[in-house]
Amino acid sequence: MSKRPRTVQHAPVGTGQVIVVLEGASLEAAPRRPPPSRRRRDPAPADASSSNAQLLSGEEHATFISKRLGRDPAEYRPDIVHQCLLTLLDSPLNKAGRLRVYVHTLRNVLVEVHPHIRIPRTYRRFSGLMAQLLHKLRVRATNSSDTLLRVIGNPVTSHLPPGCRKILLTYPCDRLRDVRAVAVDDIGDDEPVAFIVGAISRGEIACDWADESMSISEYPCSASVICGRVCNAFEGKYGIL
Repeated sequence: MSKRPRTVQHAPVGTGQVIVVLEGASLEAAPRRPPPSRRRRDPAPADASSSNAQLLSGEEHATFISKRLGRDPAEYRPDIVHQCLLTLLDSPLNKAGRLRVYVHTLRNVLVEVHPHIRIPRTYRRFSGLMAQLLHKLRVRATNSSDTLLRVIGNPVTSHLPPGCRKILLTYPCDRLRDVRAVAVDDIGDDEPVAFIVGAISRGEIACDWADESMSISEYPCSASVICGRVCNAFEGKYGIL
């Protein structure tokens, strides 16, 4: 009988930590309107309870966003946050305990994401989770006392470790770098680093607290792809398989 190959354990390199801030996220909830037949029977306005709230999306709520809020529906892309969180939290970097994630919304709401949260795979369930968060300001685990998502005080810099280098990833940018080289050559093994990634579909992020800015691809990439590149680069740096 052939023997099963032994699993080789790799000791991680250093104690450095990567922080990703999803900036400009369009996470905003509004009361869910009842169907017309119910509105005729009960003219009372809809309440904004977590069970009745819905996460606004430009695809589903274009008329409400443009007419009631006077905003461009194209700005409301919560699906981008969903994609980024799936990429980040599923990464070996996160599972090894070397990643922290924050979400900063267009409405200046700052959210801390617990590394052990399991983000719903479907957008519909994700939307309900975010609506609950925005109403209750926190989401707790069902089988423990852990807080999986919570709204925290601004600014995000007050939650970063001392000496943390802050890098805005943007496109286009005059400065083009290979993020793998940044990880190996620019960041020490024990040094924390924060990357600001725009959770938007177009335009540029206004971020006045970054130390520097760069592009990590010569092509425009989705926010999720950028997050994946950052995770992959630092998994290689730290020896995380």
